[in-house]
Amino acid sequence: MYITIYLLNIFDLLCTTYLVSKYGIEIEQNPIGRLFLTDTARAAEWKILFIGCCIFTLYRFREHKLCKILSYVVLACYIILSVYHIYILWRLRK
Repeated sequence: MYITIYLLNIFDLLCTTYLVSKYGIEIEQNPIGRLFLTDTARAAEWKILFIGCCIFTLYRFREHKLCKILSYVVLACYIILSVYHIYILWRLRK
């Protein structure tokens, strides 16, 4: 599950940077994401390192009930976000 979360995180980064490069920063709906996307390298560092550390922390404490619940919530959020990215990319290709 944790590898899936991390891969979906990278998928989010790739989709977001592609959409921002093609359509501008206005397409980014996350206000925190907008701050980081002004510098693509910083956005990549954030997504790869910080979010990776957060996922590792969830993995490290996976036996705790709260971390297990949070892991499923994070996974669900990334799945929904990935479906949203696929939908947006599909709609924009027309």
